[in-house]
Amino acid sequence: MNMNMNMNMNMNMNMNMNKYQSMSTSSCAGITLQNIQGTIGTAFRSLSIDTSPDHSSLQYEFNQLLNDISPRAFDLSYQELQETFHQLDQIMQCMEDHSKTIILQHDYFYLQTIQKLMSRSANLGSIDGAELTEKYLTLVLNSNLRARAHIQHGDDDGIVLMPTREMYTLAMDAWAKLRNLKQTHDRHRNALLPAQRAQKILDFMWEKYHHHHSSKDSTIQHIKPDVIHYTTVLQALANASSKKATQRAQNLLKQAERRSGLQDFLSGKKSLSDVDPNLVPDRACYNTVLYCLSRYFQSRDDVHERPHSAQYIMGVMKEIMNKMEIMADKLNDDAWMPNTRTYNFLLMACSRRPNGGGKEAERILEGMLHKAHHLIDHDVGAVMLGDDQSLEDLEENMVVPNIKSYNNVINAWSHDRSGDGPERAEELLKALLRQVFTLEDNSVSGGISRHPLLNLIYPDVVTFNLVINAWTRSGRAEAGKRAEQILNLLVDQSPQTIKAFMSNDELKVEFDELNVAPDVISFNSTINAWSKSEDEDGAQRSEDVLHQLLTEYEKHGEVVPSAVSFCTAMQAWAKSSDPNRGSKTQYLFDKLISIHNEIDDDRLRPSESCYGALLSAYCADAEETGEEKIFEAAMESLVRMQREGGFIPNTSHYNLLLFVPSKMRDCDEAKRFNIALKARSILEEMTENTKRSPNSAPDIYSFNNIIKAFQGYDDEERKRESLFAVLDVFNMLCETNNCGPNDQTYIHLLKSVQESLINESKDRAILCEEIFRKCCESGLLTNAVLNIIGNLLPPVSLKRLEACRTASKTEPLTVYNLPSEWSENRRVGQNQRRNRKNR
Repeated sequence: MNMNMNMNMNMNMNMNMNKYQSMSTSSCAGITLQNIQGTIGTAFRSLSIDTSPDHSSLQYEFNQLLNDISPRAFDLSYQELQETFHQLDQIMQCMEDHSKTIILQHDYFYLQTIQKLMSRSANLGSIDGAELTEKYLTLVLNSNLRARAHIQHGDDDGIVLMPTREMYTLAMDAWAKLRNLKQTHDRHRNALLPAQRAQKILDFMWEKYHHHHSSKDSTIQHIKPDVIHYTTVLQALANASSKKATQRAQNLLKQAERRSGLQDFLSGKKSLSDVDPNLVPDRACYNTVLYCLSRYFQSRDDVHERPHSAQYIMGVMKEIMNKMEIMADKLNDDAWMPNTRTYNFLLMACSRRPNGGGKEAERILEGMLHKAHHLIDHDVGAVMLGDDQSLEDLEENMVVPNIKSYNNVINAWSHDRSGDGPERAEELLKALLRQVFTLEDNSVSGGISRHPLLNLIYPDVVTFNLVINAWTRSGRAEAGKRAEQILNLLVDQSPQTIKAFMSNDELKVEFDELNVAPDVISFNSTINAWSKSEDEDGAQRSEDVLHQLLTEYEKHGEVVPSAVSFCTAMQAWAKSSDPNRGSKTQYLFDKLISIHNEIDDDRLRPSESCYGALLSAYCADAEETGEEKIFEAAMESLVRMQREGGFIPNTSHYNLLLFVPSKMRDCDEAKRFNIALKARSILEEMTENTKRSPNSAPDIYSFNNIIKAFQGYDDEERKRESLFAVLDVFNMLCETNNCGPNDQTYIHLLKSVQESLINESKDRAILCEEIFRKCCESGLLTNAVLNIIGNLLPPVSLKRLEACRTASKTEPLTVYNLPSEWSENRRVGQNQRRNRKNR
């Protein structure tokens, strides 16, 4: 039927095309399909269709479109894919709107072409591509509904073609491929969106499948989901890396076990013949769920009873691994047995245990080595592999430790708080290096550090980076030196460098190069190690490593520095006690700007943290020197953050400026007062812009530090001006809706009154009584406030206060023997809380 139809179309092609070309768009009552120019060429053509279009002409246009697009489907851009979709959709809409009896004929070539377009859209790896892939699937479903409608009306020419299994998989996979969660956040603010969309398609498949079984419609047979569809959705959930995603992954796995009949089979309610082999979760499903569990924990607390703690989650993971072993035994198939990847996920989880994670990881690794004992010829102490066989060939179907296994153990030690994590991580690196450089072992024997399999496991750059990170996290004085020693081993793999690192070993005559080069993470971690170390030269050494990175880039161009490299060194200077920290941080910042302009690499674009480090350095200098020009440089860095970087400063950035005058105690009084006035102006600007920029609204610390900034002056005129400034700031605080006074506010306020009006007892008493009344009304009375107010109130007022006692008058006056509502909102420390409970 299709062949005869196509022959008729070819015979009447010229007549039909002339008919279309002679039609006037303005006088035509039908739909005009716009001609798409340029990229797709002759694949699309302008159609003007009247209310009674010729069926064969429409069919010709449709088939010609598919013939032109199909060979080039995998090369189309997103714009071309989108235009193709709209063209196909408009043709089908036209058929539906203008004919109840004519059904567009399409065969399996149509499905193959659509599947190619879906594959190309899915491979774009973007949200737009995933949405377009889903639209193509919907297009096939809609055309199916139209065909079914024609058949039900008695038109036997309708052909019902359902989406293929691969089409559903492509639509799900398009969402599962979205690994760039930042892109997802920018557009949808929901990291779970890709997984939700993929699962929605899976639920739709089940809905249609169950509907087909419950109906008597013989024109349609919907596809039943299989394990591939479940694995794809699980991968999307794994990419989300959140508590909700982990819980959904566990629930989805249980759903597959239940619907496949596996759950009832394992419990003895069903026989093996009742299990759907195409739906039974395979090892990939279980490994994906284990991956979800290994990446997320709600808490790092080492409490087994607490849900989502590290130890609790590891228990859940071990239960899943036990289930896999039971399935392999009952199904008599080792394809369900845990493999190397399975155990590596369990090792990854060990890094989440703050106490004992390193030892636990070593125990798991020892178990993995034991499971691989059959590969060892114990007579010669060597690994026995077949010809052209490697460990990678065995990892999929058995448990064989690889470099990722050792890296996970090193990572567990780097997060372990036991104290010897860095040393143990470094020992494991040395154990791996002994096999590479054929070194004599004079220090370690037995266990995971001395095994024949180590002859086939070579450290990679991740191994070195993890050891560097272990020293970085330790924060010890020697951390920078040890980290740089490991970095130098990567940069200069000479026998002298290796001997210096392997202090207890001697090189043999043979020498093999490591064939591992440092990456930007190696340098950044070393810079960070010096930055966090307690060494007084840590900032300078951080900058030295940064210059080493720049030199390597200029020589070889392989390791490109990043903004993180500069930012970490800048933060090292900002935290240092160097009197020129501001100018040195500015030098690195300008160097970053220069290189970014030269290379034009987004990785070198100054981040918000870079501007923050520059601001912090200038503020620290201003606190120490009291120079107004340095404070103005700090203000300028805040302006540049928004003007050049495009980042809106937040409250923390502004507070760095506001804290400066309150910390300037050994500086010139006049300079400090001027800086305090400028800081108050900044606070006023923050308050005025609260509605426009809520993230930069002042908090209670902003107000309290400005109040503190106007204390400690000797000049009488400045004392008086300071009091007015303090009262203005306090009134500003009371009027703002963003925050309110706390107990520290009233303490600093009373101190300001005490300093400013020390010789004017009458005015001081009136003002102090008013402040004390507001403090009690706010429920913020503390013993510190009472101690200050006792020296400021006149005797008459103190007698009235004594009359308010609620307990024995023999005890000292405290918040505990005054009305409780006066202090109900105050902050209570641990010791105060315990004392209050005892009372």
